[in-house]
Amino acid sequence: MALLPSDVLNLLQKSIDKKIADNVPQTTPLLTLLKRNSGVEILANNTFYVTEWVGQFSNVGQFATGSQLVGGEAETAQITVTAKDLYADVQVHEKTVESMAKVSEGALIDFTKGYTDRMEVAVGREMNRTFNGDSTGKIARANGSGSSSTTLVVQALDADISDIEPTAYIEVGDYIKVGSANATAVTAKSGNTITLASAISWSDEDPIYKASADGAAAVEMQGLKGLIVNTGTVQGVNVANYYNLQAYVDTASQSIASLGELPMQKAYLKTVAYRTGKLLGIANLTVFNAWANKLTALKKTANTSEIIKGGVSLNGEVEMPYLDFMSGQVYMDIDAWTNHWFNLDPSSMTIGDLGGGVRFSVAPDGKGVWSRVTGYTPQYEATLRFYGELIMKRPKANSVCTALTE
Repeated sequence: MALLPSDVLNLLQKSIDKKIADNVPQTTPLLTLLKRNSGVEILANNTFYVTEWVGQFSNVGQFATGSQLVGGEAETAQITVTAKDLYADVQVHEKTVESMAKVSEGALIDFTKGYTDRMEVAVGREMNRTFNGDSTGKIARANGSGSSSTTLVVQALDADISDIEPTAYIEVGDYIKVGSANATAVTAKSGNTITLASAISWSDEDPIYKASADGAAAVEMQGLKGLIVNTGTVQGVNVANYYNLQAYVDTASQSIASLGELPMQKAYLKTVAYRTGKLLGIANLTVFNAWANKLTALKKTANTSEIIKGGVSLNGEVEMPYLDFMSGQVYMDIDAWTNHWFNLDPSSMTIGDLGGGVRFSVAPDGKGVWSRVTGYTPQYEATLRFYGELIMKRPKANSVCTALTE
């Protein structure tokens, strides 16, 4: 559906300084810090190819002179990862474009640039959400059952008491699937309650999936929740068959107030033999705030010669609060799962990119990003896309604590 002049009325007034107040989060630590196409080969069939060394070299030993030597080898696992598509699209009615030309210069923002800028932020946010997830397309859960209803109360996907708002990943205009029901559009959102375009039925705790307008559930890029594991199939390989592909996963419920850094320290030390880069950690509000509070409390010591870093630093490689830990930095990431702490080695993973980054489809003139929609409808369209995947090269260089509490 194209945006009509009435749809952008709020953009056509009270915009004296050519800016609109932005209340949408924009910072994406993982997307900002991870390298692109590092250590992977791109195949012609739109896949990435990675060779994993999963064993040490065999028949290495110390023997008496004259002993018979046997040749050895090191076991490898071949990983192929298929690229995923990520798209954002906006259509604007021709009358809207014409109305822009009739407004005096300086009285409003550049509408077309404003929407394309917003699309870039939205794609970045979607990628960061996905990179924290498990590739299933789930974005929330139903809170209570419904029978042939258009009113759905939702709760966060990751925890009953979550750092993530239940509707953080649901917007008016989205298409969603609830459990096994048909996909339907979201027509309104108020607090934790959303209104659906058509009546459907669901059960309590049913997962809510992102969907396309034709009813297909999302096919998402893989995320940390699915890559840093010690069981199951990761990137086409059953990790049960390869010890060196099994990451350290600590599922014990542990209080930061009581234990301090002990769980995170152990999780980090479990990765030391496999790391080649400095630590990059991410955690959401509960874990990050409890950790910062513990470090601050430790600074209150009678021995003034002690140097213990506490509190929150506001500068880093990205504009996001971080804590110093094991010569690395732990960032607060609003998309990280509640009660989780991910200890990452950025050099052990990469963003596979087949399309040259987040890019707009080029218009027929070869220059602009807006093109005339074919057919009889007088409207223009801009499409932003990314084509790639998050790739894990050395799983054992990373670890996770999944049940940390305050």
